[in-house]
Amino acid sequence: MIDILWTGGWDSTFRVLDLLARHEEMIQPHYVRDRDRRSWEIEEETIEAIRGRANRRFGDRILLPKRREKSDIEVPEQVKAWFRPLNRQFRLGSQYMWLSQYSMSETGGRLELCVHVDDKAHKAISWAQRNRHNKDATELVEAVDGLLLSRFQFPILDASKIGMQRAAKEAGFDDLLERTWFCNQPTRDGRPCGFCGPCTWTLEEGLGYRIPADRRFRSNLYRRIGRHLPSWRLRQAFLRRVRGQDEVR
Repeated sequence: MIDILWTGGWDSTFRVLDLLARHEEMIQPHYVRDRDRRSWEIEEETIEAIRGRANRRFGDRILLPKRREKSDIEVPEQVKAWFRPLNRQFRLGSQYMWLSQYSMSETGGRLELCVHVDDKAHKAISWAQRNRHNKDATELVEAVDGLLLSRFQFPILDASKIGMQRAAKEAGFDDLLERTWFCNQPTRDGRPCGFCGPCTWTLEEGLGYRIPADRRFRSNLYRRIGRHLPSWRLRQAFLRRVRGQDEVR
């Protein structure tokens, strides 16, 4: 059985579907509910919808997800100590602290984390691998080992989103992959906003067609004009105007 963090997003869903299409193992999904994310309800709905369709297609091999509240995870001081230098150097997201602790407590470090080639965690891992014998890099290497490499499995570390899309088409599950969700600030009518980090990365990584045309136009307008305004206040005012009033779900 394979334990995998499944968020309903492109990368983790690709891994789930690829396992179903090419292997025989049972899959145990894990989902940590972060109620600070506006999209958490959509994520859970997406997981259930894809799970139902995938189990009908491939045979009931995806178990019910194990769920945990982020607020119930206590992060030890050692994990925080590993995180601080990685955040300074690579701007690593704080979610790796509580996911790291969750992985150890629930799977003993077997949890698959679907970091891919364009993620910040990929940059940290690649850097550590290149600098493992550099005495001046000992602290950072130990932090990468402690927070990431000793606590997760990384099955698609060197894959790109476009590469996953190509592989999904070849294996015949691209229709299910297209049902994934990525935006963490959905609009009132449940569409991707075009402005949040995941939307920006979706645009930059070649999957911009997944963002509605009007939201994509607004996002491109802000990147062309708003980012270059001379002050933070002007940039924020322009951002609020170009985003419109429908971004909060």
